[in-house]
Amino acid sequence: MTIQITDLVDAISQLEIAGVRVLDMDEIKPEVLARECPVLMPEPLNFVSNIIVTRDTSGAASWAKKTIQYTINYVFLYAPVGAGRELQKYGEMVKRAFAVLDVFISHDDLTVNTTYDEAVDISPASVTEFGPVPDPAGNQYLGCRMQFVVTEFIN
Repeated sequence: MTIQITDLVDAISQLEIAGVRVLDMDEIKPEVLARECPVLMPEPLNFVSNIIVTRDTSGAASWAKKTIQYTINYVFLYAPVGAGRELQKYGEMVKRAFAVLDVFISHDDLTVNTTYDEAVDISPASVTEFGPVPDPAGNQYLGCRMQFVVTEFIN
């Protein structure tokens, strides 16, 4: 039984989204620079939430079938607030955020390097806070927060 979160986040970081850098867990920036935007990265606070493990069959714990479901949280940073033209950039930010969602909707079969007979499914759950969102250093960016529900069938 191996939970595939590391492989899943690596697969997400390899998605090609026009004009958007997608970061892996080990690439989270303590402070995002304007020239690095737009960027989609794991949310440093509360990256994984809502973990639920369900036992699907009876038997010894080491071989019983289980389902684990959890939410992974990302932040999308489009452009710094304070550049003086935030409202002019708002429409483009929304368009890029929906381009990110479109890629996740159409790539529900992300290739996750599984050694065992396990399956991983990911789907968008919600998008919140359209407008100013902070990077880890507290700098404000036009962007949003995105949540994705992951379901893994393990063992």
